[in-house]
Amino acid sequence: MAPPKKRHTKDTGQSKTASEQHTRKYNKWTAEEDMRFFEAIEGGIRWGAVAEQMGTRNADGCKKRWEAFLKKLRKDGL
Repeated sequence: MAPPKKRHTKDTGQSKTASEQHTRKYNKWTAEEDMRFFEAIEGGIRWGAVAEQMGTRNADGCKKRWEAFLKKLRKDGL
């Protein structure tokens, strides 16, 4: 079987195999990241732009953070 193809990330210039991308350990969001996240979405919710402003998270991670936040609001009845 052939080795996995390398995927190049535009942001860092580094390359990762598909298996490396899926085995990455996800860190919890810090209070500082949350503050930057909510500041970033004030300009509108374009996940690529939000992720670029964050610098530490990708677009998918930002979208999932937003969805988790909305889910908590609904659960809390707000």
